Amino acid sequence: MIFGKKKRYPGPILQACRALELQLPKNASPENPPSYYVQLGGKENYKGYRKHLAVEVPDVPEEEIRESFFYFKSLFLDHEPAEYTFTDQAVYFTDWLLFARRKGFSVDDYFDYELYAKDVKARNDFFNHEQRFLIMYATSVTSGRVYMNNKAIFYSQFHKYVHRDWINTYTCEFDEFEAFLRKHSNERVFAKPVIGGGGSGSGALQLSDYKPGELFEICKDNKYVLEEFIHQHETMAKFNRDSVNTVRIVTFLPSDNKPRVMAACVRFGTPGSVVDNYIAGGVCTVLDTETGKPTVPLINKRHQRTMIHPYSGESIENFQVPYWDKVREAVLECQALMTECRHVGWDVTITDKGEVEFVEGNCGPDFDVVQAADSIGKFPLYEPFLRDIPEAEKLLALHDEPWDSNYYELPELKTHQSGGIIDRLMR
Repeated sequence: MIFGKKKRYPGPILQACRALELQLPKNASPENPPSYYVQLGGKENYKGYRKHLAVEVPDVPEEEIRESFFYFKSLFLDHEPAEYTFTDQAVYFTDWLLFARRKGFSVDDYFDYELYAKDVKARNDFFNHEQRFLIMYATSVTSGRVYMNNKAIFYSQFHKYVHRDWINTYTCEFDEFEAFLRKHSNERVFAKPVIGGGGSGSGALQLSDYKPGELFEICKDNKYVLEEFIHQHETMAKFNRDSVNTVRIVTFLPSDNKPRVMAACVRFGTPGSVVDNYIAGGVCTVLDTETGKPTVPLINKRHQRTMIHPYSGESIENFQVPYWDKVREAVLECQALMTECRHVGWDVTITDKGEVEFVEGNCGPDFDVVQAADSIGKFPLYEPFLRDIPEAEKLLALHDEPWDSNYYELPELKTHQSGGIIDRLMR
């Protein structure tokens, strides 16, 4: 079911080893993992190897490196395609620290986008975490971000595509709250913080388990929006019935005011989880923006890839998002109206009645899923449009700073004194 590990370790890893004067066999090849071509014998050789990695990084506080190292190690151990040995771990960390980090890629970015398996040009095609926020502020104003970030305002603004009943408990009166409870007294409802994302703080409530006054105070304190559960189309529901499985469609409104669909993916949750998020254990795949069909296998946070949902056993081989043309039309229609927020991630599903249902919107959509699933950077899609937006200058300047292929050769990176940073970290 699982497609297996990717055995790709191209130039940047070799480059790091050579620059750090690690001993390489004559036949060193990008096809082989670091543990293959870094020559280690017994314990003494390994100790010497650690000294080789004790490079100075003058612009990074040691404590930051220490914290980054242990977080890096935790992700490395959980990352399915990585060949785990202490040798690999140290070389990969050095590659991130001295190379990818300089371009603004976080540790999460490094693994999400499998940058260890990308050459310089391919790495430069990926948006990183910092650029996500730069593009948000370059393409939106405060009022536009409010529309997206506040669920109550979003539901009101785009009521044409919000068919479920809902109430903002933070602003409603108790008699309004009681009326909502009476209407849905025998049901579970979904509770979400009025402001927030990623499914954080969200969950299901069985209304009959609470007294109205008690629940009213809980909802007020947590600033909840309560809404009835979405009855999703069977095509979406069969992958996981515990969550609303959504399509994330990212749209962009360039200076010509003609909205474009930039990327799309579909996400399926796992049993017991009411959210379908990739970071919460779900699986996802990138969609063809014209057809609504998957272009690659499903992927989870560990980067295990499969054509079969790991719990339901449903295959995505012949899957297509139902009513895809209606979904595209809806998000493009709404994006055309949002001149105050020109870059939006729409979370959408299809109801059992065939209606397009907006779950929520995001003014700063993360690029993790749409770049990780197919392992293709999306910056080239955006670049022509960004160059027409004056506020995007900082983002473009950050991106246009050249990758220095000789960076590892700088003298200050070749100080191999004993007791260096990584030597101490690995004890």
